[in-house]
Order: sequence, then C-alpha cells, then structure tokens
Amino acid sequence: MSPQVQSADLLQIECDYETSKMGVLVTFGGIIMLFVTFLATFSAMVAKELATIKLDETTIIVAGVTTIILIMSSVLFHKSYSLWQKINEVTISNYFYASIIFGIVFLFGQINLWKMIVSAGFTSHSNVLAGMVYLIGGVHAVHLIAGLTVLGWLWYQLIQSRQVKPVRYQMIGWFWHFLTALWCIIFVFFLIVL
Repeated sequence: MSPQVQSADLLQIECDYETSKMGVLVTFGGIIMLFVTFLATFSAMVAKELATIKLDETTIIVAGVTTIILIMSSVLFHKSYSLWQKINEVTISNYFYASIIFGIVFLFGQINLWKMIVSAGFTSHSNVLAGMVYLIGGVHAVHLIAGLTVLGWLWYQLIQSRQVKPVRYQMIGWFWHFLTALWCIIFVFFLIVL
C-alpha cells in the first residue's frame, strides 16, 4: 500500500481566534519580560554612570519625532483594519500603505538617532550604560523589523487579492500596536532616567 498524497488544501494551517489570541499574548509576555529585565538592569547601572551622560536637545527632539511617527503608523494601521472590515476584505487602503511607510521612516529615524548619539561620544566603548541603550534599542529594532516583515506579508497577500482571515489581520495589528506601546514606554523611561 502506498501512502496517500494529501492535497495542498488539506495542508493549510487552520487559524482560530482564541488560539491565535493566546499565542500573541504569550509572545507579548515573553517580550515584556525581556524588556523589563533590560530596563531594570539599565536602572541599576544609571547611578554609577549618570554623571557622564549628556544628551543634547536635538537628540531628544529627534527621538520624540520618531516616536510620534511610530504612533501615527499604529493609528493608521488601526484605521486600515477598520476600513478593510467595513468595505471589502480584499482591498488595501492608503492607511495601510502609510502605516508601513511610517514604520520604515521610524526605523531609519532610529538609525539616524543612534548615529547622533555616537557622534556625541555616547558609545559602548565610552561607558557600559551606552551599551545597554544600544542593546535595548537594537532588540526593539529587531522586533520592529519582524513587524514590518509581517506587514509586508499581509501587503503581499492583499495585493494578490488573496482572502486574508480577519484574525490574522487583527493579530498583526496587535503586534504592531504592542511594538508602538513598548517603544513609548522605553522612550518615556529614557526621558525620566537620563
């Protein structure tokens, strides 16, 4: 007897709302624990290094502007999801495109911010605290790149006029909003501590 060959339709992974929601929430929990550890370690190091940290106003303004850009990206994604649900679950709105573009602008803004901080002499070689700043920012950037990759996947599915399950669109939105909220917390934390 030869084994039966399954069709491609039978190999598709089913996606139900509750399982997807639980998976995303567990992922958020792990990411939160990672960043809480980073921020706690950073706080412990600040007391020793605080006298050597001098960030100028321009750096803080650039960080604030990029934070606003990421918040706008998250808001635009939410608008795109709402519109997608109401109008047609196959079309792409300009809100979706703008959300991706703002996410990319945020990422390049962060890279520019790192360059500004390095040129100000705040390098990982100059003090250990700077290394933590780059580690926290770098780990967030990796998560942001993952978020942009998933947004790219969603965009590809929509331009191919493929039916996207609402739960997938929604969970991608949750992840994008989570990254935005996480960055806002990190930014406010740095403003308070530094």
